[in-house]
Amino acid sequence: NYKITYNGNLTYSYEIRDNSGTVILSDDNAKKTPHITMIDENTAKLTIQQGTGITTAFTTYFNITNGSISESFNAVFDECNGKTVYYEYRESKYYIIVRDIFDKDVFYKEFEIDDDIYAVADAVVSADFSQDCTKLTVTYLAGKDYKETEIVFNIE
Repeated sequence: NYKITYNGNLTYSYEIRDNSGTVILSDDNAKKTPHITMIDENTAKLTIQQGTGITTAFTTYFNITNGSISESFNAVFDECNGKTVYYEYRESKYYIIVRDIFDKDVFYKEFEIDDDIYAVADAVVSADFSQDCTKLTVTYLAGKDYKETEIVFNIE
């Protein structure tokens, strides 16, 4: 359902097709390397890294059965059971967001990391769903010494 080609001039071409062969998204002049994977039998994931670190990675999901496209997410860590997890820094606070990939009205939760986190580009190191998708383990850098700290959030 997808194809990536290096054009030879520091650009890439890619296309993602639905199951009927219709192109959902394509680009013939991508300046950064596109990474496309299937996260389940119906969902493709396109990630393009714009710089260094998770905060410069942008991810879009595609349902190859019905052709729907998600919004673009920044700083995605994991997916499970049709949900994605990413983090946002807004109003001087760090938030972990878990939501349905295609429709936040279906599922949306955000968790504030209420700790002593100093301004660092990638304060959240990881966020991983449990195997049954009911818990989320988040590792972040806390305090002046940037100590790796772990917290677990219940999703359901």
